[in-house]
Amino acid sequence: MTFTLNFAPETWPDPGPSLAELVAAHRWTRALVAVTINGRPVESGRFDEVRAAEGDVIQAFFLVSGG
Repeated sequence: MTFTLNFAPETWPDPGPSLAELVAAHRWTRALVAVTINGRPVESGRFDEVRAAEGDVIQAFFLVSGG
């Protein structure tokens, strides 16, 4: 199955990865990433249950702070 992650195609075996698996595979810090699927935000508490589907457009936004 193929979906788009941050403007690049990703291919995974069926079923698609959960958002938690996707975050872990990319070695992102779960507490510091916000994710949308097809333009809709996904609460971080749902990352274990929400899976990527064929054709999804997923955006990961990385939270940073500073002055």
